[in-house]
Formats: sequence, structure tokens, C-alpha cells
Amino acid sequence: MTRRRSLSLSSFAVALTALAFAAAALPAAPAAADLWLHVTIDEEEEGNRVRVNLPLEFVETAVRMVPAEEMRGGKIVIDDADFTAAELRELWRSLDAAGDATLVETESADGTRVTARRTGGYLLVRTFDRGARGERVDVKIPERVVDALLAGPGDELDLAGALRALAAHGEGEIVAVDDSRSRVRVWVDRSAEGAR
Repeated sequence: MTRRRSLSLSSFAVALTALAFAAAALPAAPAAADLWLHVTIDEEEEGNRVRVNLPLEFVETAVRMVPAEEMRGGKIVIDDADFTAAELRELWRSLDAAGDATLVETESADGTRVTARRTGGYLLVRTFDRGARGERVDVKIPERVVDALLAGPGDELDLAGALRALAAHGEGEIVAVDDSRSRVRVWVDRSAEGAR
């Protein structure tokens, strides 16, 4: 009997979130013409590898397949969410007034450490598990992307605007997950092959 192992839950969740973000956005700004979104997943023990290389312009075509009830004008409506879009906008505006700062820093008894901070135009979230698995998650989102995401009207998030802001920002790493079983990376650059 062959034992099958899957990605760790956090690795899968991060990769799925990044792909959903890219696939849900509408037309990108002209600057996206030369940019590619890359997702890599490596499961070393199992020998599994996933490589996704999508031109940002491809997202415009892919989004036509998203059911109309899920999107309205390139924006996702927040239903039954813990926070409304208006509340998220208010929270983000209050953070904007605070400037660069460490916003959250936690360390549990088992050595897991989580930090969230604003610095140099980025929102950074880092998780490090000092336990046996040594899992590390780094998320680096340009603040302009968050601004654009929250620019939708009412209870809508503007994913199309966030993608345009990401394209305008240019190249860079967005997500990195490393643990003892797998490695996940999401980044944008001008290479069709995503050699990073």
C-alpha cells in the first residue's frame, strides 16, 4: 500500500489563496503585459512539484469564467463576513495614521512566533514555528495593493484594482512558506519561466 501525503494545511491554504486572488481579478493595467505570476510548490519527501506560471494578462481571460453572482464589476461582495469591507477600510485608515510599526507580535509556549508589521510601504506577516517542523510563512503585500483592494464601494473588495496595483508595483515576492515537508512560493516577475 502506497502512503500518500499532501501539502501541509498552511502551505495549501497560502497557495490556494494566492491563486484565488490572481484568478478572481479583472483586467490588469497595461504594465501587466510583461509580468508573470508564479506559484511553486515542492514536497521534498514525496518528490511532488507544482509550477504555475501565468501571465497577468491571462487573468483577464480566466475571469470571464467566474460566475456573475460571484463578482460584480471586478469586485467581490462580502456576504456574512466577520468584517464588512467598510470596517476593513476603517481599520486600514487607522493603521495608515500610525505609520511604520510592529502591529502584532505573539510567541506561544511551543515557540511559534507571529509578527505583523508595516514597514517601507509593505504589510508583512511572518510566522515561524520553532518546533520540530520548523515551518515558516512570510507574506509581503505592497500597501498600495491593500489600498486598491479596499477601494471598492460599499461591501465590495476591488480585486481588479488590487491586481492593477500589483502590476504597477512590479516584480517581487508575495508569499513564501517553508516547512520540513514542503516549500511554497508566490511571486511576480518578468520571466515566463519563473526562475527564482
